[in-house]
Amino acid sequence: MAEQEVVEVRPALPTETTMRLVDWGQLEVELFDINPENIGEELQKQPALLAFWSVRLADAETLLQESKYALEQAEAVAWASVKAKLREEELQEERGRVTEADVRAKVVQDPKVRSAQETLMQDEYRQRQYRAVVRALDQKGIMMCSRIKLLTAELEATMQKRRLNAARPKQHND
Repeated sequence: MAEQEVVEVRPALPTETTMRLVDWGQLEVELFDINPENIGEELQKQPALLAFWSVRLADAETLLQESKYALEQAEAVAWASVKAKLREEELQEERGRVTEADVRAKVVQDPKVRSAQETLMQDEYRQRQYRAVVRALDQKGIMMCSRIKLLTAELEATMQKRRLNAARPKQHND
């Protein structure tokens, strides 16, 4: 009878319950576009958006650390198990001397190790994604502040021009 491998699925970690990969679609437009007609509203939304995505980034970084630990743990367990099995085969003279490369080759094929590696890659991707959002929102805030300074300077220049025009005596051509 063929031996079936049982792959253990780890329960979702507490921080994972709220973490999902971002579907960019409409969200990208809402996050990064600035409505020049209503920059005041954009400025009011900015701190909340930055805080929301910063928290998600922190959660993603926590998940990433947990995934790294889970991978190390899975590799250590697989290493011990594989090494013991290969040593037993060596003692029964079914194979030659066990090398570190033999053990490593078997460990990377272990289903739990592969699952942990896949989870780690997903968590690394998620963390990079959220870090990019936070950076983009930070740049958006800087850009909005620059835009407001420019609008203020333009308004002041216009007002100064009007004051100068109003202060000049009117010349009448008769």
